[in-house]
Amino acid sequence: MELEKSTTYEHYTKYANMLKELGLGITDKENFFGMTKDFLIGKFKEDAYLNNVPLKKWDAMWISFSVYHQKLALGKSLAEGVCVYKHLCIYHFLEVTPVFTK
Repeated sequence: MELEKSTTYEHYTKYANMLKELGLGITDKENFFGMTKDFLIGKFKEDAYLNNVPLKKWDAMWISFSVYHQKLALGKSLAEGVCVYKHLCIYHFLEVTPVFTK
């Protein structure tokens, strides 16, 4: 079953470009920061924004990255970092298809 998510083109491209700029990608196809694909698919089906995954998990991903890559993270907020990791999880790890809205 193909998963889809409604989003705007602007929002999608903002975080896709930020991912490229930061050099982030998926290295493990079965595990995303300790969460399995099946677990995250279940969470995505409940809430396409993954707000049902504790915020402290998303915060920790960005904070860990920003500690080791200070120059790349400079000028980006914690909220943007969380959005980058959610984008990475949704569109790259779970391979959700974006459905662009106006």
